[in-house]
Amino acid sequence: MADATARRKPRDFQLSARRRIFTPTRVPQGASDSAVHFHAQMTSCLHELLHRAVLTRIDDVLIHAKGSDGFLDNLMRFL
Repeated sequence: MADATARRKPRDFQLSARRRIFTPTRVPQGASDSAVHFHAQMTSCLHELLHRAVLTRIDDVLIHAKGSDGFLDNLMRFL
């Protein structure tokens, strides 16, 4: 499901109101697919760090390391 959400084009999210068509540039918070969209985007952006320094869970990004120095290194790579 995450892959299908990530492949959607902006026109898939267009809204029609008062004779105008609005195309959002961001995913509205609280929308039914917000968490899925976030997870798909983070997985795509952080693929180099996944499972070695970063874990993505629904709407969270968890950074981990064996020690404090490694954690700071991973944090800087994430940022």
